[in-house]
Amino acid sequence: MRYGFPCAAVWTIYLLAFWPGILTEDSIEQWTDLTSGVIRGYHSPLQTSIHGLLTRVWNSPAIVVLAQILALSAAYTAVATECAARMAPRWLLATTTVLVSTIPANGFLVVTLWKDVPYAVALLWIAALTLRLARLGGRMASRWQGTQMAAALTAAATFRHNGLPTVLLFVVLLVWVTRAPRRPAWRVSATALVAILGIYLGLLPLLGVRPYHPAFRDQVMLHQVAAAMRPGTAYDQQDFAALGQVMPLANWVHDYRCESVVPTLAGVLAHSPEAQYDALRPSLRVAWYHAVTRSPRVMLAHLACVTGVIWNPSASFYLVATDIVPNGHGLKTAPLLPSVNRALISLLQTTSDRAWRAVVWGPATHLLVIVCGVLWMVHRRIDSLAALALALPLLHSAVLLAVIPSAEYRLQYPVVLFALVAPLIVASRPTASQKGQP
Repeated sequence: MRYGFPCAAVWTIYLLAFWPGILTEDSIEQWTDLTSGVIRGYHSPLQTSIHGLLTRVWNSPAIVVLAQILALSAAYTAVATECAARMAPRWLLATTTVLVSTIPANGFLVVTLWKDVPYAVALLWIAALTLRLARLGGRMASRWQGTQMAAALTAAATFRHNGLPTVLLFVVLLVWVTRAPRRPAWRVSATALVAILGIYLGLLPLLGVRPYHPAFRDQVMLHQVAAAMRPGTAYDQQDFAALGQVMPLANWVHDYRCESVVPTLAGVLAHSPEAQYDALRPSLRVAWYHAVTRSPRVMLAHLACVTGVIWNPSASFYLVATDIVPNGHGLKTAPLLPSVNRALISLLQTTSDRAWRAVVWGPATHLLVIVCGVLWMVHRRIDSLAALALALPLLHSAVLLAVIPSAEYRLQYPVVLFALVAPLIVASRPTASQKGQP
């Protein structure tokens, strides 16, 4: 209660201030899926299904937000409790609880219907269970602990598309760093992989999940093709002919924004039906290959821009929303605490200024905290499993560097969340009597 209750209390105030929650265009698309019963595969079908079950109890976004508040509070409680068992200083536990509950990032994100929130919760839960595994000398306290970890790994792998490679990297490292015999690590990894396959091959077809436009799978490629179009030096006549069939060449140039693929993707979706686009994909791949091999400097400049949210403290990126976008469901922002709503929006504007932005919001700053924490643990030869728990957001960031479609703050939310608990994890260490404890 001392760890989870302050978080839940503060975040409930955010919900009342932004009642019944914050919904962006992506959120409305998912809400449309669950209300129409036609689930599309681009957004997490598993998350949409969970939202559908929750809204049967109460047909309001508020029930989803309440579930997110409880889940994030519980995940942080699990980490804090484990660090307390690993002899973390009490003053640091109290300080971390205050930071986690009051930092604006958590308040605004947890009341927003984005798949990034349950994904970050799943990663935090994996970290808590990994810390417990480290405290018990690489052994599971019970089958229930193994089931929890397998469920958290499955959730992280299916809530976001980049979650699957992150989880695969983690389970490989988990088996590697776990002391022999490695049966618990192997069992958890195998259970998670079977569950993931069961969701993709069994549950999703059972739910009738509809395939999405193939351009969604090609976002990174489309973004890079558009980047090389502006200089006009990468393509030959066949490339221009193929790209012109995907959408007018002028759109490739005018719609390109290095920080976001959304305008380019929207143009492709508007001009290329699925069958037409699918037939042009081989030619599009050839053009992309030409762009990468013939204009490497352009590609590097493009990558530096779109990945800046990950590593560049001064990069510009889309932060968070504060209301419900116009929609056809009759949903609109109706604050139950109007004065608090205004105060929190003012806080957002103040902390978004350059003087505060890098410290309060900047994912690059938070990533640096985690990197320093992991390096310190490795240098001091602190338990490798505990270091692996803290390295989860680094694996996430490494994958995102290769597949990031837009410079959006929410994509790096796990990094922000883990940076808050990083000092706590680094400062906690089991006593000799705890190591190998059954």
